[in-house]
Amino acid sequence: MAITYGNAQIQTQDFEASTLPADWTTNIVSGSVDWSFGSGTMPGGAAFSSNAAIFDDDAAGSSELNNTVQLLSPVVDLTGYADASLTFEYSMQAYITSGSLTVEAWNGTTWVQLLYVNSDTDPTVGVYDVTPYLNSAFQVRFTYEDGADWAWGAGVDNFALTGTLSTNSYLLSKYNVSPNPTSDIVTINTNTELTNILVTDVNGKIIKKVANGNNKVDFSNLDSGVYFITYDTDDKHYLSKIVRK
Repeated sequence: MAITYGNAQIQTQDFEASTLPADWTTNIVSGSVDWSFGSGTMPGGAAFSSNAAIFDDDAAGSSELNNTVQLLSPVVDLTGYADASLTFEYSMQAYITSGSLTVEAWNGTTWVQLLYVNSDTDPTVGVYDVTPYLNSAFQVRFTYEDGADWAWGAGVDNFALTGTLSTNSYLLSKYNVSPNPTSDIVTINTNTELTNILVTDVNGKIIKKVANGNNKVDFSNLDSGVYFITYDTDDKHYLSKIVRK
């Protein structure tokens, strides 16, 4: 039996807080300065309409001439989606010809470039079809590189990932999954081997991975709420909705 879902909101982030959002990460590839939060002010250009994630290369100082920093979204399982779309607002302010912003998506094997900009760009909305990159560990990476110069900077805001759950590959489990609701161990009653077993939340975020071949999943350390077990067997991808009491 197939299950049909309309377009669903998978991940959103408005960067309104003054600190790095939960489950997002940053990586200082070179230099010593990181992304900042709690302001929409862009160095050398128009401000965002609200707070954003900003790297201010100008504020880093003239002694910091080799800054490369990355901002990474949470990892999310998109294997059950028929399509997915990514939107975000971005700004890039170059100093003469120095500075660039690159946006990439993880396709399960490598990073694929969605956007490269190295010229002055006031806050602009980018929309990208990421359907070709659906995989169990989808992620988006924003990289600012100052061109080994005392440049201006870049910013990111209003990140949104949406998609439509597939009616063909994302199926209700044909196996009995019990007990459900549960407070501890859930058993998937089947004699076939299960692979790629994941527990995700309602937003598709991966909560835990389970070893292949294991038909028991422990929910005892999770908060109360709704979760999904996804797994492969018989060359198909299955879904079971689980309520943690």
